[in-house]
Amino acid sequence: MAGQRNGNDQSVRASGRGLEAGRRHDYDLAIAEFSGAIRLNTEDFIAFCNRGVAYYHSGDHDKAIADFTEAIRLKPDYAEAYNKRGIVYRHKGDYDRAISDYGEAIRLDPKHAKAYFNRGLAYGQKGDDDRAIADYNEAIQLDPNQATVYYNRGNAHRHKSDYEKAISNYSEAIRLKPNYAGAYYARGVSYNHLGDWDKSIADQTQAISLDPKRAATGYINRGFAYGHKGDHQKALADYDEAIRLGPTDPLVCNNLAWLLATCADANVRNGVKAIEYATKACELSEWKTPARFGTLAAAYAEAGDFDNAVKWQNKYLESDYLKSNPSNDTLEKARQRLSLYQHKKPYHEEKPAPSGP
Repeated sequence: MAGQRNGNDQSVRASGRGLEAGRRHDYDLAIAEFSGAIRLNTEDFIAFCNRGVAYYHSGDHDKAIADFTEAIRLKPDYAEAYNKRGIVYRHKGDYDRAISDYGEAIRLDPKHAKAYFNRGLAYGQKGDDDRAIADYNEAIQLDPNQATVYYNRGNAHRHKSDYEKAISNYSEAIRLKPNYAGAYYARGVSYNHLGDWDKSIADQTQAISLDPKRAATGYINRGFAYGHKGDHQKALADYDEAIRLGPTDPLVCNNLAWLLATCADANVRNGVKAIEYATKACELSEWKTPARFGTLAAAYAEAGDFDNAVKWQNKYLESDYLKSNPSNDTLEKARQRLSLYQHKKPYHEEKPAPSGP
């Protein structure tokens, strides 16, 4: 008995060292320590679970799943092992297995707020925003102080085009976490959809200052708002800065091309550069995003190449993109632009306008 206790004590100490290594993000050492703990106590389901976490963070998802599965075998009512295995399945893109594991974690522990949140994420990634919102609601009821839950519930409402509810959720996320740059970005986008350009500009400006590494997103969203306000020079400056920060972002290239091709201000328009950026946007998206064909058509029209303008506008219309993707554009508007190109006329916005079709 004394030898067994000694072994268990050594196992506990090894697990403690593993946890400390994990806190330092030294996952190789954490794995080694938890492996030592398991050798000393093969029934230590917590050590298996913790090693699974370390494997997950080190990028070895299959070994992580194996360890969580073993923890569950050793302790079938271990809700957290199901929750953590669900996280790995979700990151592998296996949303159905993830949802099943989160559901089992919730069955075992009905107050497991993180499992509700994680299941909401999985439903959201599957495109089921209603179920995602229902799970976020449960997570918030159980733990109302998690900014990320409000943020993700806001995303789900935004996907459903319920921008007022999205803004309310992003605002709560910001209240709980005042430096939450992602919530400022997302709230600004929602304000764009509602046409509240000043609030959008304020949010994107705040987001840029909080998260310079993601500033390209803020500049493109702020440029969108400036364009709608009619401040085309500021819009152009923001798109140029977005291009500098994110030269391989197809959305940035597309939005700059649209502004250069269609801006109401002739001093901003530049057909040659519009073609350059519109083509780059199509190339970066491997010619798989039909909306960008419409931008390319507008760019060719501004440059006076109406044959190519008609060609690409027809490709845009033939794609049926507008039927399945809500946007600032409509089928009627797209056909009107085609008619202009057929009559050798470019398309120019008559007033502050969208950043792209």
